Order: sequence, then C-alpha cells, then structure tokens
Amino acid sequence: AALIGASTPSAYLEAATREEGLCCAALRFEQTRLRRASVQLLRAEQSHQAGVELGAQLDHPELQAVLMFADGRVLRSSSLLRGLGASLPPGTVIAGGLAASEAPGSGATVFDTDGAHEHCIVAVGLYGEV
Repeated sequence: AALIGASTPSAYLEAATREEGLCCAALRFEQTRLRRASVQLLRAEQSHQAGVELGAQLDHPELQAVLMFADGRVLRSSSLLRGLGASLPPGTVIAGGLAASEAPGSGATVFDTDGAHEHCIVAVGLYGEV
C-alpha cells in the first residue's frame, strides 16, 4: 500500500467548495504495483533537479503513471515537470497537485506513509496494468 496526499485550505467536492473537514480518496488496483518516492525541495532553483531525482527513483520500463504532490511554496512546476518527464519512459502519465495553506507564511504539508513533510515532493509510481 502507498499513502500520499497534500494539505489544502479548501476542497471542491460534489459541485461545492468546502473549507472545513477532510477530503480523501482511496484507490485500489488489482494488478498494478506501486512504488513511493520523495525528494526535499528547499529552493525554487532545485525544481528541475528534484524532478530528475524523482524520475530516477521511479524509472522502470513498466512505469505507466506517476501521482505526485508537492509543497508549492518554493516550487517551479514547469521545471519540475521537465526534469521528471526527461527521466521517465515516453508516454508516462504525470498527475498530482500542490499543497497549500490558508494563512500566508504557514506550512503547506505533503504526506506519505512516513508522515507529514514540508519542503518536500512525494510521489507514487504505478507499474504494469493500470
């Protein structure tokens, strides 16, 4: 099993924006194998290299998709995606989102099976039949 996610001040659910509570989704795959990966991201200039490092952790010929969440406070999304895309098999689907917080300057948190993290990108690679 792999657990990843991100904080957000509001969620869009059932055609409405909700600012209180918890929103989550659980996915179950019959044959798909999963592998977690994570990298620290302290400065925006590290975004491309963070993508390359995530790609190196996840790369495998059977990789079909990557689900990723990142602390958006210092991230350059386009640089991250260029680095990640250059490190993965052609045609790999990349999806995800950015962690956010309601108060300026407060923590945006991503989490995985190991706990909650700031200044981090977490991802899960999906391998085989998706």
